[in-house]
Amino acid sequence: MLSEPQRCLAWLAATVVVALGPCPVGAQGGDRQYWNECIFELSLCQPVTLEAASEQQFVDDMSDFALYNVTIEPSYKLTSRTSLGLGYRYEREKEEGEWATENRYWVHHSIKWPVVQCKMKLKSTFEFRDLVDEDEWRFRTKLTVERKLRLGWFAATPFVSEEPFYDLEQNEWNQNRVAGGLSFDLAEGVELSLYCLNKSKKSDDEWKSTNVVGTEMVFSF
Repeated sequence: MLSEPQRCLAWLAATVVVALGPCPVGAQGGDRQYWNECIFELSLCQPVTLEAASEQQFVDDMSDFALYNVTIEPSYKLTSRTSLGLGYRYEREKEEGEWATENRYWVHHSIKWPVVQCKMKLKSTFEFRDLVDEDEWRFRTKLTVERKLRLGWFAATPFVSEEPFYDLEQNEWNQNRVAGGLSFDLAEGVELSLYCLNKSKKSDDEWKSTNVVGTEMVFSF
């Protein structure tokens, strides 16, 4: 049996392997991008929370600012482990040098449960995308596994996640995101996450890969 420090090191090592896997140095055949997101979590009353966020993405080997969005997502806690809510996102993305606008609306359901010393979260989202050329209905579900650990002065929460996307118009899975990273508490109510992510997307019957380095700041009030 492994001791507690050994289990912490094993979990941390597994997370590093998953995190570095999607982000190889000098990867060929795919774009490398940088994503950054700031999230503000507000507790409005006992069962209701509101999340407001803003995201920016840099593409073409992180040299071109090509996407930004603003998100509003209220949630209602059904039980201590489940919640249900709505969402809206205003997004602008540069496509072939021109900026296109998307309005996105969704319903989401989240469930959390403990497994051994880890915490698992499954967030399922059914969304409508109001695009310039055509509208789209999509289902996505994200599974995240995380574990808080402390080794002496070092305290962090390694996590891994996977999120497949299902296009309801085409009746097929056409995107998948696998990520791994670490979260740190910078101050009370302020958390920083560093992660690497691999996005596989189907286009013209071919799967194309994108490697992402990302940061996320969460401010809780």
